[in-house]
Amino acid sequence: MQKDGLHISIVIPTFNGAQLLPDLLQSLGKLVIPPDTEWEILVVDNNSSDETAAVTEGFIGKGMLPLSYVFESKQGLSHARNTGIREAKGQVIAFLDDDEIVDKQWMVGLDKGFKRFECSGVGGRVIAKWKSVPPAWYCTEGPYRIVGATSGHDLGETYREYSLETLMPIGGNLALKRSCFERYGYFRTDMGPIGADHDYTIGEDVEFCLRLTLGGERLIYSPEALVYNIVHEDRVTKSFCKSFYFRYGRMQTYLYRYRAGRHTYLGVPRYLFRDYVATFLAWGAAVVRGNNKAKLFYHFALSRICGQIYQHLVQNHPYLLTMGRDRSKSMGLRVTEGPKAQT
Repeated sequence: MQKDGLHISIVIPTFNGAQLLPDLLQSLGKLVIPPDTEWEILVVDNNSSDETAAVTEGFIGKGMLPLSYVFESKQGLSHARNTGIREAKGQVIAFLDDDEIVDKQWMVGLDKGFKRFECSGVGGRVIAKWKSVPPAWYCTEGPYRIVGATSGHDLGETYREYSLETLMPIGGNLALKRSCFERYGYFRTDMGPIGADHDYTIGEDVEFCLRLTLGGERLIYSPEALVYNIVHEDRVTKSFCKSFYFRYGRMQTYLYRYRAGRHTYLGVPRYLFRDYVATFLAWGAAVVRGNNKAKLFYHFALSRICGQIYQHLVQNHPYLLTMGRDRSKSMGLRVTEGPKAQT
């Protein structure tokens, strides 16, 4: 490898991804590789029960990709990512999800980000790729745009630096220098998807990027490091979106540590109750006007505020943790004690 080249390890955690991996691996085979760059791909099988191993071995046998198969028996996306980190040989470790397809210039975009800005990490652009036409109720643009079913991350067409005032990168398109893990630990294993179980806390990728940002590390958004996220049909449901918004509200309080201050009620900032009332009135107005897109948007916004209120209650009243765990099982959520790094 030449002096200016990068050595990039691509880590792909997967659980029962036999049907998804071929499209991703084929797209990786079409990558434009920057000069003097060494690279490898590690598919980390997170205890799958389908043909994931056979599919990966089939691609290895073709010899068209620098591909390796790794098995991780501990269920959980963070466990799989952390195993990939330990097994990777590169100085830069890039993460992809198994339900994505990379643009052929993806690695060029990562390379530009690291070299131009001398940063610790690069977050790439993620655009939803719909397998079919979205349902009429799912608004994809405008003031009533819905999030949750799609793992999108689009900060525009120009490179920019992440900060505490911007959205953090997402784990499905994130590249970090190995030194980040040596200094700050690994992804938290009490957060993130766990196999087919929907009882988990979101935000393990955001938490790690916040850890880096608070530590003074520089993270850069690269619009050229583009991937397409395949939209799962089971996520395009109103119940899933409502659950996502509740989880997202909890994450806002849980990770960003919004302070309740002096103006509280049972440890919950009073402004959240005002926000709830204002949002409820907006929902009511949308009902009266017959604006279905606005009605659904504010309905989900109410779920987000409920998540924020709920998390404040849990954090300020530890005895509610047991109650919260029982409640979380019925709502597809997990209650945890609070942020701390795990390796």
